[in-house]
Amino acid sequence: MTSRKLVASAAEAIADLEDGLLAVVSGTVVAGAAGAAGPAAGAVAAAIADLWPDLGGPDRWLRSAARVALERQPLASWRERARAERDPLARGEALLAWMRVADAAERPDVVRAVLAGEPTAGEAETLLVLRVLAIALARGTDMASADLERLQGLVDRVDRQFGGPLDSRLGGQPAAAVQREIVELLVAARCHHAVERLLDRLDRADSQEDQIHCVHALARWAGPWNVAEHRRLLAWFTRARNFRGGHLLPKILARMQEDVLRTVGDEERPALAAELAALDAPADAPAVSAAPPRPLVRAWTAADLEPELSRALAPRDAAAGRRALAAASCLACHRFGGAGSAVGPDLSAVGRRFDLRTLVASILEPSQVVDPKYHGTTWVLASGRSLTGRAAQVNAQEITIEVDPLTGRMEKVPRDEIESAHPSAVSPMPAGLVDVLTLDEILDLLALLRAGAG
Repeated sequence: MTSRKLVASAAEAIADLEDGLLAVVSGTVVAGAAGAAGPAAGAVAAAIADLWPDLGGPDRWLRSAARVALERQPLASWRERARAERDPLARGEALLAWMRVADAAERPDVVRAVLAGEPTAGEAETLLVLRVLAIALARGTDMASADLERLQGLVDRVDRQFGGPLDSRLGGQPAAAVQREIVELLVAARCHHAVERLLDRLDRADSQEDQIHCVHALARWAGPWNVAEHRRLLAWFTRARNFRGGHLLPKILARMQEDVLRTVGDEERPALAAELAALDAPADAPAVSAAPPRPLVRAWTAADLEPELSRALAPRDAAAGRRALAAASCLACHRFGGAGSAVGPDLSAVGRRFDLRTLVASILEPSQVVDPKYHGTTWVLASGRSLTGRAAQVNAQEITIEVDPLTGRMEKVPRDEIESAHPSAVSPMPAGLVDVLTLDEILDLLALLRAGAG
């Protein structure tokens, strides 16, 4: 089947789902009777034969389209082929299709088929397996205790294989998606030591998005807690009050905090008195970074780095590059591969627009060239004092100015005190951010930016 026909087949199948069409494959409409016979059975067999090779193909969009088309075929005509498939990608897509269309009585069979498969090291194949299991648990599949133990063991093996910071791999796809499925499954499958393992992931997470994802899973943990685990999580909520985001972020954090507090038993509260009191204290401390502060390494110059740039052209450690991105506070203002803040330009594809020498110049001398969209403003006050930053909130009486993008520090200025305002020639990005990195870390960071986020 051509790619054009397969995509058209999937699109029409979705559009006509309510009318009971199964697929339009090779120009033939196949009716949805599970017991198709004669010409209809032949059309079903031909449709499945046409789409099956694309289930294991290199293009994930075609794999997905083939799976959707397969779901529209009578399950009885391809169930056993899915169970017997040996190619890891084709097997994963076929089992995902089976789980999506199976009724409650048959879902345990799909889980057992997944667990019977050979272990795979591939990220795409692993992601499919995890998603089949996630759907099974989300739909309340009634599993035997032995099957649940095997499922927990599979999640444990994948967790060991892909353990590390959530966004530690170049591009974030599919490795970050694999790790996020692991986080969800550790809770949904009630894996052993799940809380401790998720708290460790929380401590390692490079961005506030990944931290929030871990805590969102922990807030749904229905198993036992101990005082030490609650203490670690409550301390995180105190720090997270200074996270930066949209106006809904504080409400989301508050709801998660309420969910966690409901898991704190009365017998634990005396031991957690300090942490509980901290949650009620005013949140007036500076915002914390997702990465701990680091000491000065060297005041780097272009002359130091340009002779070494050829080393950033070779494959380097993407995980180290992401750690450097966080350590240099880049994610406080920029996004990369879905992580970080949108205050400054998105860095996900910056390497496709600029060469390494230009990237180094923009990092070391950020005020040399400033995109007009990201110019700050300087306000001169009647007292002679001036403030430079961006207007975060404006009303008829005052302007709230973000004066430090790294910490999120704000100052409120009455409008009647402002003498003048003009665009600032100074970049909001401070110079010297990479001075806390070693040469190898800077080269890892440059290689990451050059490769992009997928």
